[in-house]
Amino acid sequence: MSSRTKIVDKVLWVVWMLICGGQALVFSGAYINVYDLPKMLVLCAGVCALCFLLIFKRRLQLNVAVFYSLGILIALIAFNMIFSTNKYRSFWGDKVYNDTFLAFILYFILLALVSFDLLKTKTILAGVNFLGVLVAIFGLVHAYLLYILKLDIVSYDGRITGTIGQANILGGIVVSVLPISLLLLKQANRRTTKAYYLISATLLSVCLLISMSRGAFLALGVIALSELIIRLKKNKYRLELVVVIAIFLAGLFIIPKEMIAGSKSPYLVRRFFSFRDGHNLSDIRFEIWRDSLPAIMEKPFTGWGNATFQNVYQMHITPNNASQTLFKEVESSHNMIVDAFLEWGFPASLIILLSVIVLGVKSSAPRLVKYALIVVFIRSLICITSGIIWFLFFVYLGLLIRECRSRQFDFLGKRLVAMWMVLLALSLGVFWTFTNIARAEVYEKKALSEGDANKSSEYYKTALSYNPHKESLWGSYLALVLWKGDLSEFDKTIKVVDTHFNDYRGNFYAGLYYMRLGETHKAIERFNRAFKLNGRDPKTTHYLGQLYFSLGYYNKAEEMFLNTVNLDTQNFNDDLLYLCDIALRRGDYKDARKYMEKAPDSVKKNYYDKLLQSNP
Repeated sequence: MSSRTKIVDKVLWVVWMLICGGQALVFSGAYINVYDLPKMLVLCAGVCALCFLLIFKRRLQLNVAVFYSLGILIALIAFNMIFSTNKYRSFWGDKVYNDTFLAFILYFILLALVSFDLLKTKTILAGVNFLGVLVAIFGLVHAYLLYILKLDIVSYDGRITGTIGQANILGGIVVSVLPISLLLLKQANRRTTKAYYLISATLLSVCLLISMSRGAFLALGVIALSELIIRLKKNKYRLELVVVIAIFLAGLFIIPKEMIAGSKSPYLVRRFFSFRDGHNLSDIRFEIWRDSLPAIMEKPFTGWGNATFQNVYQMHITPNNASQTLFKEVESSHNMIVDAFLEWGFPASLIILLSVIVLGVKSSAPRLVKYALIVVFIRSLICITSGIIWFLFFVYLGLLIRECRSRQFDFLGKRLVAMWMVLLALSLGVFWTFTNIARAEVYEKKALSEGDANKSSEYYKTALSYNPHKESLWGSYLALVLWKGDLSEFDKTIKVVDTHFNDYRGNFYAGLYYMRLGETHKAIERFNRAFKLNGRDPKTTHYLGQLYFSLGYYNKAEEMFLNTVNLDTQNFNDDLLYLCDIALRRGDYKDARKYMEKAPDSVKKNYYDKLLQSNP
């Protein structure tokens, strides 16, 4: 092979890997509407055509693969820009949306298939490491902006996102690439190569720590425990190692709760130790599988198909009573197994799950590659995931298939992946039975883009007539009705929402409704319900603090205001002056001055400044 050909091949594989991972970066954090039929169908058709070529043709040229994939990527971008609900994309990731829907999964399967068929294993791993480091660098730059330059606007909850959409997703990506980086470091021969992969592993580790993704830490802990068990079998200091591990684990629970649960502790510290906090441990988002189970049992063999994907967040079908089945919208079930059973039913899901287990046992791929796949899988069991995570999952799966011990199993492995493709394509067909949901999406778009409140209200009513089971649609309509001041319509609508959903947004808007009516205790009850359902929205604690303050419940008010400023100081900086007032009432001038100095300049701040000057 000539030097010119080698250079061309190098350029091509770099382009190839950038297409694979860059596509997810393009769309992460974007407003993407899953119910854009043209985008879904064109992408599905293109993927199936390429998979046909790949499976039944012995060798597909790399430049041809890049050309076709680039074409699909351009088509996907075009359809997204034309049909998306909102074309704005937040660079900072302060708008959090999940992009793991079926069309992207199909696309990533294609990339994984073509990648492991065309490229050398080491080339694929080097590309994965490169993309992981790229994401980690984004995350570290974001951390610099957030923690050093104090630009609170770049984060919605005080953590870095690296443009990926959520710190949890960022942590999941870097922890999924970390085993690969360590494998390449172990295999490297040259000093410069070793230095490169050492720097890569360091960047990924630092980004993981700063992200404070608990799911990522759990996945890493499982891998660390597995590796320790393997090494303990060969180590003569078994007892000593077991004692050290036991002391470390016990320490996590022995540390006094007051040191980690107090509002004055750094946010990242409180988050890391949140498993010690019963309220956070019983977060409703981690219990959605209980709501999903009756729906799974209702259609155990066929699943609900693509109907369970609503907007960009996944929808989970929840029977709220014996006579009616309703959709319940949440960030995710936080459980990939539940999502799979809900989407595809038991037969297809079990085939996929058992196939992955068999591949893991039969494959002669390096142990760290298997660890990487386990990390992706465990991480996806407990938290929302992103397109990049799915991409890594299928790439690692492809490598396991490639490294099968026997030619016969390798042959069966490729046919197995082809069968997955057929199952996924068939699940797309289920979508056609839910045209009412698609029609509702059309009218919801019109309502969002309409400048006239009355016309927008009519569009929402039409959308609800097509899909009365969409929780977020009712929430948007409630917000509009309350903004219009149509209290009679709000009263009628909130009764429907309470009957079928009892969700965060409904309770929050009901709290605002009772505030308008001057019914303080009812407002507090509603805001408290909203707070239990979603303790991460500063608006809820802000209003709760104001209501408690008005009633003279200063301890409760202080707790709420502290929650608010910890979540979003920039937009709720007036709460600092409430905290200043509360501190003054109990004679704590030091705390009062601290809060007053943090607050932005205003007439109210000047008042407290003069008051503190008279009480040095």
